[in-house]
Amino acid sequence: MCKKTLISYEKGKSITGLEYAKLQFGQVPDQFESILNECSKENLIEYKIEYDNQYESHNISASKEFDSSIFDEEELKILKLS
Repeated sequence: MCKKTLISYEKGKSITGLEYAKLQFGQVPDQFESILNECSKENLIEYKIEYDNQYESHNISASKEFDSSIFDEEELKILKLS
């Protein structure tokens, strides 16, 4: 589930089939926190929430190198548009 959570604007639907929610600063997959937690448990990402005065920041970084073999040609084309 973690590997492909992007929106295909060309087709108007997500690669994963997940529904997206409109938030103040952009769209995110519904239940995105559970997706991030699962990816963190699988050691695919490092996910930290940090607080600085009144601000909250969510820092996400990849734990592994990008593996293009898990995507098909169309998905790689979408990734290159980002």
